[in-house]
Amino acid sequence: MTQVDTRERTRILEWDALIDSLNYEQLLGISSDASIEDCRIAYYKFAQTFHPDMHPMADGPLREALCRVFQRGSEAYRVLTHPSLRVRWARSRSQGALRLGDLAPSPVVDLRSDLPSLHVQCRSGGAKLEARQAAKSFEQGDIASARLHLERALAYEGGASLELARCLEAIGDFGASG
Repeated sequence: MTQVDTRERTRILEWDALIDSLNYEQLLGISSDASIEDCRIAYYKFAQTFHPDMHPMADGPLREALCRVFQRGSEAYRVLTHPSLRVRWARSRSQGALRLGDLAPSPVVDLRSDLPSLHVQCRSGGAKLEARQAAKSFEQGDIASARLHLERALAYEGGASLELARCLEAIGDFGASG
């Protein structure tokens, strides 16, 4: 593919404009009772369409739109294929939420107790490794290194980990206050 054609560009930008009004199932085009395998198949099709690497000739604004749409699709996939997150999502969706964290306030993060087990919640090997390194750095008092490892872990998860994002936010607050 040498250039993104006008029709494809319009489609991507329309999805980007709609992304904040779609829940996870709508985004992947599945029912709320879809199996994990159905979620995987839907996500694979979604990724084939919206993964930024599938559009190497996309200009800056189109690449940004692709990244936003793909990141939200990755978040949907992560939530819908993770048993405990899916249960939490079902509760949130029943109350009108479009994303997992929309209704409930973020739980308080206790870095001293949450970081050592954070790797268990990660899906990719790279994220697990970085989360372990973050915990080790934090324990040693190296907040900057812990923050860097959490950022890398979140990148490995495609930006779609509420737990990592909350710990990253908390460590930023910790660094500013402690």
